[in-house]
Amino acid sequence: KENLLIETLRFVTDEYNRGQAEILDAATFSSAAEQLAALVQFQFSRSVTEATKMAVWFAFYGEATSRPTYQKICADSDARAARSVRALFTQLGAMQEALVDVGAVTDGYIALIDGLWLNILLAPQKMTRAKAKRVARTFLEGVFPSIKA
Repeated sequence: KENLLIETLRFVTDEYNRGQAEILDAATFSSAAEQLAALVQFQFSRSVTEATKMAVWFAFYGEATSRPTYQKICADSDARAARSVRALFTQLGAMQEALVDVGAVTDGYIALIDGLWLNILLAPQKMTRAKAKRVARTFLEGVFPSIKA
């Protein structure tokens, strides 16, 4: 049973990481702003925000503190995602007139996304995918005013 749970967690994290990498590692975007818009679209796509996947993800997060294998899988996935997002934010930060604390913005954005996903899972009538995208774009446009996410 434990191996099945571990494989389920790996499947969900690998699927997300592959989708994010397709956007963040692609050289096909005309600008970092266009890449960022694609990232936001992906993060709130139907495939990512499917209720069963999110329920699985948050259930594993709840168990991660007491299960070292879950903790490692979640931590590795989170670290990979954070590095990729930080690289994009570093590009965007260099385009701004004001100095941007890219590390703090990355941490804040990731926390925002996690919170929006949880709200979509727990209160889908109140926090729709469209509303979550607007919230994420508003945050990003406040930090990177020269872009339109």
